[in-house]
Amino acid sequence: MGLHTRENNFDVLRIVSMVSVVFLHVSCQFIVPVADNARQHVLEEVLFFNVFSRMAVPCFIMLSGAFLLCKETLDVRKLYSKTYRQLIKPTLFVSALCLAYVVLKSALLWHYDLLPMPFAEKMLTLLWNTVNGAPYYHLWYMYMLFGLYAITPVLFMLKRQLSQRQAMALAGLCLLAGLGQHHTGALFWMLDWAQYVGYFLCGALIREKAASIGLPKGLFLAVSLLLLLLALAVTYAYTLALHTGERNVLFTFIPSLASHAYDFFIVPNAELIVAASLCFFVFFAKLSVKKSYAQAAELTFFMYLVHAPIIDMLLTVQNMLAWRGLPILVSMLLLVVLTLVCSYYAAKGLKHFLATT
Repeated sequence: MGLHTRENNFDVLRIVSMVSVVFLHVSCQFIVPVADNARQHVLEEVLFFNVFSRMAVPCFIMLSGAFLLCKETLDVRKLYSKTYRQLIKPTLFVSALCLAYVVLKSALLWHYDLLPMPFAEKMLTLLWNTVNGAPYYHLWYMYMLFGLYAITPVLFMLKRQLSQRQAMALAGLCLLAGLGQHHTGALFWMLDWAQYVGYFLCGALIREKAASIGLPKGLFLAVSLLLLLLALAVTYAYTLALHTGERNVLFTFIPSLASHAYDFFIVPNAELIVAASLCFFVFFAKLSVKKSYAQAAELTFFMYLVHAPIIDMLLTVQNMLAWRGLPILVSMLLLVVLTLVCSYYAAKGLKHFLATT
């Protein structure tokens, strides 16, 4: 997101990833209710959109690594200056807006006796989430990204001093460390970036070597989609096991799996998603795109910042207008389209406002 020159194929990937993020966060609103009601025929379709959107975060991280770690030289002072101006400042501004939105909405719900918890408890939860780097749920990514940008000079020097093979080995070890962290527990939020260093390094290595990979790009896309289909099958069975009590031999021999959420097998550091995301990124790195999509790609950062509260506002309107009476897939896709349209125009306004202040 930002701080780099334009390449059409990666601009397309940014746009695809942004659309995927919206599909991911919208579909999450429908999965648990559908699963609890055991509506399996709908669950399959909702999970399809959810699982096939899971490469968005890994691709965004690899895009950042691809452009920050592939420079001939790195001006650290300029990097940090641009990081503050182009990433940190907008994120802090939107974080403040999100906090104000949550407080105002909670106060209104509390006033009309619709808040599902005491107002003081809600404010304490909001404070705790903010202290832990997530003033609004989607902003965890931005605060994690700040950590990766902070250590970019170190990674840049390491990459320059290591041979290609050594750099690939380091990236592989970092990916394995991320997988290990996924299975052992969460990191303190200020160290959250550490589990994504592997993706960050892989983005740079793939960008540099994609042209020399002899295999056709279509093969990488096909493998990526097959891996996602496998992830979909596993997640579907796991979700049913969690929400309907259906016994499944795949999950009964590991008792700890019963304590996880439905997305245990499809988070960014889950094995299938790591493999699928790497293949997907290689496909786009080898892709030749002649038409420029720079204008739309430049807005994806701002769209990411604003899309989550927009989803929440649209869900509120949806409930008021009884959109829930529509078929679930129609309701979900309508919400995706409205979110993308509203986020696009909100992003344009935010970008203009920040540029003039």
